[in-house]
Amino acid sequence: MVNIGTLCNMKVAQLLLKLAFLGIVAASAMFANAVSQFTLSGNNTLCGASCPENVTADFTALANGDLQVVLSNFIDTFYDRQILTGIQFKFAGSGASAGTVNSQTPATDQLYTIDDATGTLTAAGGTLTAWHTELNVSPYITLTNLGGPGSAGGAQGIIGSATAGPTNNLDGHDPLAKGVATFILRGIAGIDGNTAITGANFNFGTGLDNFVAASNVSAAPEPGTVSMFAGAGLLLLAGVRRRRRR
Repeated sequence: MVNIGTLCNMKVAQLLLKLAFLGIVAASAMFANAVSQFTLSGNNTLCGASCPENVTADFTALANGDLQVVLSNFIDTFYDRQILTGIQFKFAGSGASAGTVNSQTPATDQLYTIDDATGTLTAAGGTLTAWHTELNVSPYITLTNLGGPGSAGGAQGIIGSATAGPTNNLDGHDPLAKGVATFILRGIAGIDGNTAITGANFNFGTGLDNFVAASNVSAAPEPGTVSMFAGAGLLLLAGVRRRRRR
């Protein structure tokens, strides 16, 4: 006959074991593929109230040393100074190397031309090729489409996903990416799965000197929180072992 007390102890031990495992897994997940997000919303200081912005940059540090960067431009675009043409970023130890752009992909897998008279976007085929990395302002690494092959006049910049009427000098910078573009950066010294980006500036327009500071809105866990999850998991495991010995 099964002893009720023994059965209850076994169930408690199993529950504790599951909780311990979840605690350790949660702590491990917090350390893997660190994600940092920066945003800029409001008037562009380059051209005032007529040039509002709504852009984000999402950085994901990968365990293999690559850095994924997703740049998004959400607002209707009317002026060339609203074209997103670069992002500067830094992290602890940045500035030693710029790495290279391993891949660059617009969200729609193609570029667009725009008609200034109507704001109409027309798919033009092709894909991003002009974006590259450089070290131009220490300790920031710059990802930009300016100054590289095929980027004359800021072509291949990122505009908002829609326009609503005539635009001012956008068609002079065709072809353009629409909405979102994803980049994989490789060979940047100091990047691993735990790297947090600590600062970023967005660049707009056709000169690599129009940077506007971004706000860090990352929800990264504090080290104490991570330690708490891991510690709780280890304590629960120790408790399970003691119960089993008894």
